[in-house]
Amino acid sequence: MAKTGFLQYFLNKNGPLKIIKMLILNGWGFYQGLKRPFATGLLGLLIIVRHKKESKLKHPIILIITLMTSLSVNAGSTAIKFNDSNYLHRWSKGTQHEFTPESQPDFKKWEDMITINYYKDVKDGEKLALIANNLLSTYKKYGAKVLRTNSIPRTTEKPAEHLIVVVFGQPQFIEFVQARLIINKGMGSSIVYSHRMYGKKIGEKMSKWLQTNGPILEKELMSLDQIPSFKQLEKLVQN
Repeated sequence: MAKTGFLQYFLNKNGPLKIIKMLILNGWGFYQGLKRPFATGLLGLLIIVRHKKESKLKHPIILIITLMTSLSVNAGSTAIKFNDSNYLHRWSKGTQHEFTPESQPDFKKWEDMITINYYKDVKDGEKLALIANNLLSTYKKYGAKVLRTNSIPRTTEKPAEHLIVVVFGQPQFIEFVQARLIINKGMGSSIVYSHRMYGKKIGEKMSKWLQTNGPILEKELMSLDQIPSFKQLEKLVQN
């Protein structure tokens, strides 16, 4: 993936407000308010369940919330230190695991989230690059505004890494996403930080937040080294 300047998005001729407002106004009808992080749902190749008139389920949203609750195994038993906050384990399904700050236990109104996803068949840099490129294509397909991408070549000490930074807009919220893809403990994985702002006409507020916090959070994410391994998280779910 080619390198781009992080602030290039903010300095283009359209300006941040126009682009973000455009994202909000256009919206996406296929996403109907489920509280899962938008980008990590795509990343995990999860099926987004929508309420349809022809559905036999009278209360599909309640069913989903109940399922999510049943999968919240040992919440808080694993923590990730990120940006001076402790992120506690809240939810797992398969190889996808989600964490929110200790002060944000409510999945209905989360603002910050870290999602870890493992790819069992990815053991080397070549396959990891394919995952990164596929993820970027998926983000674009679903309307993400790409702010920045970067690939860090492998060294004698570390395998190659990839970074994708995007924004998703919805009528009810804007979601900022940073996805880091690495080989962790011999297995391909993604560590995704997501930040949401809720409300309408919040383009200017999000733009200011991004300019202040975007580069800082990228540095935090790229330097994060205390990442639970696949085996650790597998045991967490099994217990």
